[in-house]
Amino acid sequence: MKTRHGIAGGWVALALLIGGAAPVAEAAEAAPAEVLFAGTWTKKAYDIAGGWRIERAGEALVVVLEDDFVVRRAPDLKIFLSTLAVEKVSDRNATSNSILVAELERFDGGQRYEVPRGTDLGAYKSVLIHCQQYSKLFAAAGLEP
Repeated sequence: MKTRHGIAGGWVALALLIGGAAPVAEAAEAAPAEVLFAGTWTKKAYDIAGGWRIERAGEALVVVLEDDFVVRRAPDLKIFLSTLAVEKVSDRNATSNSILVAELERFDGGQRYEVPRGTDLGAYKSVLIHCQQYSKLFAAAGLEP
């Protein structure tokens, strides 16, 4: 019986010979992320829609804004982790004893931001969306399991 693989079959065979095992190995290493914290936002200055979570993906800690995330447009919006509880954090102290995770790339939709390596989440009590330019705390969420 004659089979016809043609050029496409040749490329597949070549890919398998050169590095076909690599994607399988990478897939095995990519374990599912472990969700450490998750929740919704508590309004401070403005409402923020959508959920968020912090997950461990391999060695990295990642702040994930869910697909339904929506925040009012503003300059210089950033994500911080704060040592203060949601009830105690305000415009004036939002960046004190906090670490910058990242500048917000978009005002809506799913997004992922890596937490700086070496961060001990046990030292932090909340995650913030804060306009640093105008010192305006938009919203906060508690880091509770």
